[in-house]
Amino acid sequence: MARPHITVYLICLIVIVWTTICYISVSNFDFIAFDDGSYVFNNSHINSGISISNIRWAFTAIFHGNWHPLTWLSHMLDCHVYGLNPGAHHITNLQFHLINTILLYIIFYLLTKKQLLCGLLAFLFAMHPLHVESVVWIAERKDMLSTCFGLLSILYYIKYIKNKKWASYAAMIFFYILSLMSKQMFVTLPFLLLLLDIWPLNRLTDCKQNPQYFSKHIRHILYEKWPLFVLSILFCCLAIFTQHACGTIKTFESIPLSTRLANACYSYISYLTKTIWPYDLAVFYPYSTHLSLWQIIGSVLFLFGMTGMAIGCYRQYPYVTVGWFWYIIMLLPVIGIIQIGSQSMADRYTYMPLTGIFIMVIWRISSYLKTIHPQKTIILLFITGVMTWLTVCTTHQISYWENSITLFQHTLKVTSNNHLAHTNIASAYYQSKQYKQALYHYQKAFELGQLVEIACSMGKIYEKLGDMAHAEASYQMALSISPNHIETRLSYVELLKKQNKDNNALKQIEHILKIEPDHLEALILKSNLLIKLEKKQDALDCLLHAIHINPNHETAHFYLGNYYLMTQQYEKGLTCFQKVIELNPLFYQAYNNIGVILSHIGKYKGAESFFKKALDIQPNYDMAKQHIQILYKDQNK
Repeated sequence: MARPHITVYLICLIVIVWTTICYISVSNFDFIAFDDGSYVFNNSHINSGISISNIRWAFTAIFHGNWHPLTWLSHMLDCHVYGLNPGAHHITNLQFHLINTILLYIIFYLLTKKQLLCGLLAFLFAMHPLHVESVVWIAERKDMLSTCFGLLSILYYIKYIKNKKWASYAAMIFFYILSLMSKQMFVTLPFLLLLLDIWPLNRLTDCKQNPQYFSKHIRHILYEKWPLFVLSILFCCLAIFTQHACGTIKTFESIPLSTRLANACYSYISYLTKTIWPYDLAVFYPYSTHLSLWQIIGSVLFLFGMTGMAIGCYRQYPYVTVGWFWYIIMLLPVIGIIQIGSQSMADRYTYMPLTGIFIMVIWRISSYLKTIHPQKTIILLFITGVMTWLTVCTTHQISYWENSITLFQHTLKVTSNNHLAHTNIASAYYQSKQYKQALYHYQKAFELGQLVEIACSMGKIYEKLGDMAHAEASYQMALSISPNHIETRLSYVELLKKQNKDNNALKQIEHILKIEPDHLEALILKSNLLIKLEKKQDALDCLLHAIHINPNHETAHFYLGNYYLMTQQYEKGLTCFQKVIELNPLFYQAYNNIGVILSHIGKYKGAESFFKKALDIQPNYDMAKQHIQILYKDQNK
């Protein structure tokens, strides 16, 4: 194989440097309060890094309706190496985006040998504003990984076509499996390879004149892809099963088929519109069931018109046919016929499908320019103008992703009736202790959809603001919506405890335990209330039951230790607190309580040592400071 021209390396270098400069600001960006928590910083299996148990979880967990073990392993590795430094996680996404860009360039350069056209294709892929969401959103690592392995599978398919070696064929299947284990976006890969067979591989051109040979050749082309079709069907079934198991697939009663088809047609056109003019991009587009008749008819006519034109162009401009059907086919799994979630469309879904549109436009314009022979200066100015415009738009779009507040402020500006944006910006304000702003957005979200979670969150904010009456009203409103919502009842229990309404709090806990008899937090709360109500034996039974359910629950052991400390059963208490430290060496309250026990039984040196250990872990722990001062006073130090 001939070595690539120096221009190929230069084009790759320019695209990498240009894209890196545009995206490098993400190194200072934060996590987003929308999926980043469940995928990384609030997921104990992920943020604790690589371990045997975490790897086992990655391959067995169905989480948020997805089975994507390689995505989990990637996030785990980041946490293992970088901890919870969001900038480093962002940079990993950027690195995969750069790899994907270069892979795309290599694939189409090998197929067409058009250095500059492939360079423009790579640049559009790397720098289009619609792709910002996939790159900058840490939770979309799955998009990066799936695309990377999918492109590697295509690369080895091209190698197999050229050298007919089974090693290349095996590598193609191997990388396809890895792609599907990252995200099931590439279930359409067998069809994409068939499109590449049409153009630019031109595998059908030589046998059109002989119908008998043509038919045999078609069968061969299909047969060589049968393992890919089998994998595609298996992973489609898996995706539907996991999403259905998690309840994320919408029923046809909630969104009728006619509404889905109308939204699908309109979304195809909306993606094209945003490709040409990337305006009002948002992280979440609410589902609209009220598209106007002209929008639906116009979308359907345009789609059929474009499809007919693409088919008609097959002989003269096969790249138009291939590009259009690449776009249509790749978007099909996420276009909403099977509706997952409450979004009408999503920018991240265009990450690979837009490649088809880019191919259509670049190769068609190139073909047209050959007929009119314009000055090279004009072409260069046009290309430079497009590159500059895309860079400005993309840089601007990236800036919205700095943190949750900037992201959802922008989303609320460019969308309407967006309950999810109000909810997420409220959560971000709550985390930053801007409670009044959080309350405002939760109220707006509640107006758009009376969800129990929103009412519960409003109750928590009212508590923070010291308005206990409104807090209680919010919790009661939440329970009127969903009487069995455990989080609301737990929050309501804490409010009732603050108001010294212990009997009412106990009733709420009893209701939780009717719903979920083995709820550990409820059992521990119940034991604390029973101690306060002088029902010590019942309290002990609750704690022993909690430990029976989970022998390694550190909080249950801690409160059992407290029970034994209170009832002066020091040896049993000591055993409990030692177990806590064994489970969690940073549980500083357990060190303090061991110190208390040791001081009670006259082992003052040991007590001093444990008080100091508690302060080593938490220097501002006042209780340990007080105990050590009392100890020194008693010892006349």
